[in-house]
Amino acid sequence: MKKLIVVLIMLLVLPSITLAAKGGSKPPPVDYQALIDAEEAARIDGDAALQSQIDGIQSNPVKNLKVYDADGNFLGIQAGAMPSPQNTQIFIPSLNIFTAINIGNNPSYYPRGEIWTNEFYYDTLDTLYSRYPYYLWRGPTCGGQVKYYLSSGTPVEFTPAYKVQDDESQECATSSNLGSRTLYETVEIPVSEIPFPVPVALPVSYSYE
Repeated sequence: MKKLIVVLIMLLVLPSITLAAKGGSKPPPVDYQALIDAEEAARIDGDAALQSQIDGIQSNPVKNLKVYDADGNFLGIQAGAMPSPQNTQIFIPSLNIFTAINIGNNPSYYPRGEIWTNEFYYDTLDTLYSRYPYYLWRGPTCGGQVKYYLSSGTPVEFTPAYKVQDDESQECATSSNLGSRTLYETVEIPVSEIPFPVPVALPVSYSYE
């Protein structure tokens, strides 16, 4: 901006020099300090306007589509572009992970109101692995107790075994013809540490907050 003022001054001075050389009358003197002061005031006003916009943005945080169960318990923030008729995908802030809840009418998909059930991968020590990182999911019961797991962001590549659970008997059959895959380690999470009751009371509701 200072370079622009210098150019402006030169353009104003040159005509007066030319007129003096030709013997013409000189224009009235220019108050250069007034020009500089006006430019500085405009810059300050512009900075103030920009800061006002920033303050406005910071004082109005982005809203999220929050998901609640039928009893009003907060489940998480809607993570997909829009809720699906079969499941709602959410981000759970207190756990810093994602999950999905079955809200559809297909109980064989996994029980209604339940946390997403993952495909069941195991290593030779029968440790459970997930296809997806940073996820809360309902583990295979295989006729036993329901357990929940958190998958980490640590990838492991190996040839796992795969268990398929029968919908009726709830028993699991094992297959090992999968080939090498990249999976994610998991850790069991007690039901008491899940920040809402499971299975989830349906129907869920949504609130833009």
